[in-house]
Amino acid sequence: MIEFSMVLLLLLTILFSIMEAGRAVMNYHTLYQAVSEGARFGSVNGLTSGTPPEPRSTAEVDPLIKQKVVNSAVGLQLSTSDVEIIWTPDNRPGSYVPFALGRLNFSLSSNSTMVILR
Repeated sequence: MIEFSMVLLLLLTILFSIMEAGRAVMNYHTLYQAVSEGARFGSVNGLTSGTPPEPRSTAEVDPLIKQKVVNSAVGLQLSTSDVEIIWTPDNRPGSYVPFALGRLNFSLSSNSTMVILR
């Protein structure tokens, strides 16, 4: 009985550790996909994507990208203040579209970069 309880405690600890590690990997993958989706959205909706094609400021595009990342991060409880966007060098064709970083409670982060083509 004593041996069984010690072995059971060890096995349950290992089992729950594996489950939590799997959950952390799932959360990281979800965050990575959300940030990639935000970078893609930013590259498509860059400077000249207005209707009709006209210049759009980063102040106009940034909230749209942040909301896209938050909407894509299903189950992570992100807010738009958790997403940081840095344009390199600016919101023009040939620039790098945002380095977007999503943060969670336990220091899980991801980033993605794409180039604005038009």
